[in-house]
Amino acid sequence: MRRLATLITTLALTMSGLAFGPAQAKVTKPSAPTVSAISSSAPKKGKVNVTVTITLPTSNGGSKITGSKVTAGGKSCTIAKTKTSCTIKSIKNGKALKISAKSKNKKGFSSGSASVAYTAGSGSWPTTPIATVIAETPAASAPAAAPAPLTCATGGTCVVGDRGPGGGIVYYVSAANFTSTGSTCNTACKYLEVAPATWQSGTVEDDAAYVWSSDTTNVTGQVLSTASPTESGFTGEQVNWKIGQGFNNTQIMKVTSATSAAQAKVLAYAGNSTAGQWFIPSMNELNELCKYARGQTTGDLTVQCVRGSGIFKSTATAGSDLGGFLEGFYWSSSENSADVAWIQTFYGGVQDGATKNGAFYVRPVRAF
Repeated sequence: MRRLATLITTLALTMSGLAFGPAQAKVTKPSAPTVSAISSSAPKKGKVNVTVTITLPTSNGGSKITGSKVTAGGKSCTIAKTKTSCTIKSIKNGKALKISAKSKNKKGFSSGSASVAYTAGSGSWPTTPIATVIAETPAASAPAAAPAPLTCATGGTCVVGDRGPGGGIVYYVSAANFTSTGSTCNTACKYLEVAPATWQSGTVEDDAAYVWSSDTTNVTGQVLSTASPTESGFTGEQVNWKIGQGFNNTQIMKVTSATSAAQAKVLAYAGNSTAGQWFIPSMNELNELCKYARGQTTGDLTVQCVRGSGIFKSTATAGSDLGGFLEGFYWSSSENSADVAWIQTFYGGVQDGATKNGAFYVRPVRAF
């Protein structure tokens, strides 16, 4: 009778919807995914696209994964369902990023993954493939080391005094991109570096004097008209004085029948770049170089080089390959007339014209 009563009670509870079955598992948010790979596209107009690959969470929280989100440098991209990669577009090349990801199920997003440091435009991360390990219980592993940050010499941001990619020393940083037609940077140049004091023979030595041109009866084809608007505002400024003009000036500074010891010596120098990329600075480029050699702040083109309180970077005072400058007149690549080109003294910054067949000091520079 007791068994019959129990069956009747159970039947009644079931029909009324009150019967208790096995306990249902509680759905929670998934665990965090893992950033597993990062790569960048080739730079275009100073921007790159960064593609991030993730490993999905080890626990989905009891409900299927419905998507993921990747965040880097204030931007993000979304990943549909259980796919594992997406691309964040138009990030500044060289920007330091912290990249993280999170995944979601019907309860919402997981917490963020551990952040991975990455420099936009650098090589793929990680640098070596990660072997796939199949195990019953995923083993914890230390995150792969982030790639080393870019230096000035390897494509990062530069400041005055840094070693540049050509092996020289950065002496001028432009507030905006300038054009140096013929240079590898072309219309997107930002910096000027000066060749080290080893440029003439491979050993540290003072700069030597060279002839601008043996021809003093012709003009070279440089633009000699007065610059409008002016760039420095100095007396005598011409179009061929401007920042970015040095490369073109140097290429054409001798005429057909002439020899130019200065041009030949500078164009033969390669440094860590290639021969032909270094040039004799234009007048405004030379004025900034004079300021650098004198320990004066560079960057403001309206300020002329002067003999001040800075330590002059001679061979004796600069040490290493940072010096080699002399307190005499240096050639610019800026022509003034058929027989005259512009010079500037590194003693006090005075700018003047000199007959092209005279011998004055020379130091190569490079735009990048």
